[in-house]
Amino acid sequence: MVDFVHKIFLNKNHWFENKANYKITPRLDLIIALVFLLIFTFQNFGFGQTFKAQVVDKTSQRGLSYAHIGILNSSIGTVSDEEGYFELNFTEAQLSDSICISFLGYQSFALAVGETDKFYTIELPKESLTFEEVVIKDQWSRGKFKKTKKLGRKRGRSNYSGSSSIGWGGEIGIIIRGKRKLNRIKDVNFKIMPIQCDSILFRINVYQMDHGVPTNSLLHSQIFVTGKRGNDWIKKDVEDQDIFFRQNILVSLESVKAWSRNGQACGVFYSNGGLYNSPTFSKVSSMAGWEKVDHPKLTLYLNIDQYKQ
Repeated sequence: MVDFVHKIFLNKNHWFENKANYKITPRLDLIIALVFLLIFTFQNFGFGQTFKAQVVDKTSQRGLSYAHIGILNSSIGTVSDEEGYFELNFTEAQLSDSICISFLGYQSFALAVGETDKFYTIELPKESLTFEEVVIKDQWSRGKFKKTKKLGRKRGRSNYSGSSSIGWGGEIGIIIRGKRKLNRIKDVNFKIMPIQCDSILFRINVYQMDHGVPTNSLLHSQIFVTGKRGNDWIKKDVEDQDIFFRQNILVSLESVKAWSRNGQACGVFYSNGGLYNSPTFSKVSSMAGWEKVDHPKLTLYLNIDQYKQ
């Protein structure tokens, strides 16, 4: 019996070639079914595995806090901790997929899932300022201040949407229309359901829009803001970032980490905004694709300075 089961496990064709030589009983029939179920499971789903590594600055070897890590175009993603360490779970069925590691201001790094056993430290080199960014700054410095405006959804409603997915690298944001004016962002304001845990760390991201899809970041460095227990409106001053735009942009929010002294689960629920006619975009994890969604109609607005050239 043991020899028979062992042969089936190693070579499932053995059963079909030699089944006439065995006496089938109900018990043996059940064992055969279980063996084939195990074979199917191992071949199609594989064993769970974990990729553990640290993301660091290539020059200083300093750990990069809250880097994005994920399997490309999938819901599997995470962010590194304060010292750059992370864990990413995957299965053998994903060995042919690619993992991407990214951090604002640095060149991204990609590797095959099957090569994760070769890396324990991921070194990212810094990127330099692009020529286009230098030109925009120069034009702004020669421009003339026109007025300060609010752009986005300014009035939150009493209904909320959201989830408890914190630390996966997922984002949600709305399009802000530039209308071909030279705009400089002063601050970012958004409304959420009053925070129930001690605090939540948010990351604010700003992307260019290309053919209706978010693409490159307009930021030079990370923007974080912490919401504390009971907060609903959260404001972040970003004037020092020198964020300029003329065309449409996507301003998004990412819940990076939550703290709770009593260990309670902490979710993030965003206020559904008013009638500002702008679509909401979201992605579920660090390397997932962007999707246009109906809810929530994120309550988020910018105070901007507009310049006349």
